Amino acid sequence: MNKTSAFDRPTFPSFDLWSLGIVIVLGGCFCDWNKGDAVGLASFISATVLSGAAFFVLVLCICEIVSGLPFSGGAYGVIRITVGFFPGFLVACTEVCYCILVVSLTIFSLASMLSDSLELKTQYNPLLMLIICFFSSFAVTYGKTLYFFWKFNNILGVNCLLLVILYLLGSFVYFSKHGTVPIITQTGSRSMKELLYCFPRSTWIFMGLENLSFACKMIPNPKKEFVKGSIYCVSTILFVSILVVVCSYLSQDPNLIFSEQYPLNAGFMLFLRCSYRQATMLSMPSTFATASGFTFSFGKLIDALSASRLFPISLHNNSKQSRMPFVAIIGGSLGSYLICCLIWFFPSLHSIFSNFCYLAAYVSYCSYAVGYISLKINFSTIKYSFFSPLGVFGAAYVLIIFFFGIVSVVFFQTDKQMGLVMLSILWIFSSCYYFTYAKAVQKLSPEEQESLMIAHVIKLKNKRSRVYGAGVDTGAVLPAV
Repeated sequence: MNKTSAFDRPTFPSFDLWSLGIVIVLGGCFCDWNKGDAVGLASFISATVLSGAAFFVLVLCICEIVSGLPFSGGAYGVIRITVGFFPGFLVACTEVCYCILVVSLTIFSLASMLSDSLELKTQYNPLLMLIICFFSSFAVTYGKTLYFFWKFNNILGVNCLLLVILYLLGSFVYFSKHGTVPIITQTGSRSMKELLYCFPRSTWIFMGLENLSFACKMIPNPKKEFVKGSIYCVSTILFVSILVVVCSYLSQDPNLIFSEQYPLNAGFMLFLRCSYRQATMLSMPSTFATASGFTFSFGKLIDALSASRLFPISLHNNSKQSRMPFVAIIGGSLGSYLICCLIWFFPSLHSIFSNFCYLAAYVSYCSYAVGYISLKINFSTIKYSFFSPLGVFGAAYVLIIFFFGIVSVVFFQTDKQMGLVMLSILWIFSSCYYFTYAKAVQKLSPEEQESLMIAHVIKLKNKRSRVYGAGVDTGAVLPAV
């Protein structure tokens, strides 16, 4: 057994977890979210507040789950013990695709930023995307111990936040000189259809907050430190993101915001008196941070699935030094690069993959809410060190908001339900794989035995007690370990 040194653990767990959350999420403020501004300031801020509140409550629910069952496998572990092994596997495949797609879309945007800033020919973008994929994987797996991982994220997270503060200062400078809030001059009604069309964009700047759960076993005393770090992080993200949306109207022509490729450039240019190319460079660190943050996320999730034999065991190969799942990260990064190339050669796929990404994310969030409600109702004997103040009602709110998001993606986008078709295809192939191979070989991973065994035992007892009167022998519910 490897000895654990002081360098294998974060120095300040709650701060390090906060930094990791900033790294994963804050890059969403630097690109793509502004397409939702086409509906106007009031409408988009309303959607941002609703979705931001849903993410805040979702994080509270995840904090309560982790305080009782600290498991770093995401929503699939919760669904496995509450709904069933097969639904848990479908949720896991959905989460993996969601994380890989976010990395792909982010790397695609970052390559465009690089080519624009350096005035390179667009034909070099596939090479740029390959280089970015390599460095995002390298940033996660490099280091002799986990200490280097945490320190790197601390530097990157603080840098991302400082860049956003820089943008906000530039916006306030503009506002202080003009003294009035620009009024949008577009005509046309702000119908519910338009709001539903733009709703996914209001969630882009928060996506990834749930991925903090993948790091819960990487810090000491996760039942306490995870809660503190997660709440600090979601509070920071919620506050900063709403300010970014508001200030985007203070620093530039509000009628042009939704057509800007890099929405924060105007604030940088006003405050620093720099060129558009230089302003674009300032958006790169945070965009890269999001790519590396989601690379960490799908690496941990694929590693958890392979440890349970749901994915090939060869993917469960961690670095002996940093203990990061480098094989899972390399495999997922190759998938991300292939998707980037598909988007490059077939640009129409960008909107389809984006909508599929939103749909997969909303399914994951709804799964957390369903799992939380089931735990509260059917697993009441589990002891928690933290309780969400909103309880089941908060989880119901999360379920409603993100079901609303599913409706917006399926019925109110321009991809002709291709996102739903892709999700259906994913679930069909995942089901075939599960019933022909994974079901027979799956097991409880060592981490599941450590963290979730009590819930599995409670479920087994509940199932036996329900059928006892009928004289049915349930047999063994859990796979062989």
